[in-house]
Amino acid sequence: MIRYSYRCDKGGRKQNQDSVLCVSKGDSYLFSVADGLGGYEDSALASFVVHETLKEYFLSEYEEKDDFLENAVNICQSILSDIKKEKNVTASYTTIVILIISNNKAQWCHVGDSRLYYIREGHISERTLDHSVPQMLFNAGMISEDEIRGHPDRSKLLRALGREDKEIKADISDICELKTGDGFLLCTDGFWDYVTEDDIEEAFSTFSAADDRITALETNVRDKGLKEKTDNYSAICVCVE
Repeated sequence: MIRYSYRCDKGGRKQNQDSVLCVSKGDSYLFSVADGLGGYEDSALASFVVHETLKEYFLSEYEEKDDFLENAVNICQSILSDIKKEKNVTASYTTIVILIISNNKAQWCHVGDSRLYYIREGHISERTLDHSVPQMLFNAGMISEDEIRGHPDRSKLLRALGREDKEIKADISDICELKTGDGFLLCTDGFWDYVTEDDIEEAFSTFSAADDRITALETNVRDKGLKEKTDNYSAICVCVE
């Protein structure tokens, strides 16, 4: 059985450019968070469009095929590009991270710096690697993973949906077999910026219910970001029971 809970909040901003998608088709589930890039006009449009496109594509076309996620991302990019031209919008970009669970198997993909954490037996087994300058610096051994948070170039992304002049290629995971007790956290940078890997493991070890886990983590976001004008934040907690 799959249980989940989500949050999507404007934080300290006037507009919420994040979007959350949780949808099922029979025994198959799709979860996604998208973060319209702050500072660009109509980026709320971008996160909304890709999720509406993704929802329609999943409900009408989903089958367990190796290329489903790749096709889904390409279609989202194409539809977003068409709508930008139709509305004469030049700056509308979004990150995305997608998780599909079907027949006790999971696969995920991402573009940008919205993350997925895969938790097994209370420990983070995998996390997506940001398409960002700080992640690149960490990969090169120039900074520590902790220094990604709060890095002066944290907002500089190498990939995002809606960018015609950049390579739009999702990183796609291998398909993995799930076990009872496995969990996932999908979140935008406004969430993981204030939630450490230790925080995530503690929440997943202490609580069993999806809503209790995400409530504990959201408390960290609110407490740590209290003195700052926090970004929009979104997260989905998924539990395999």
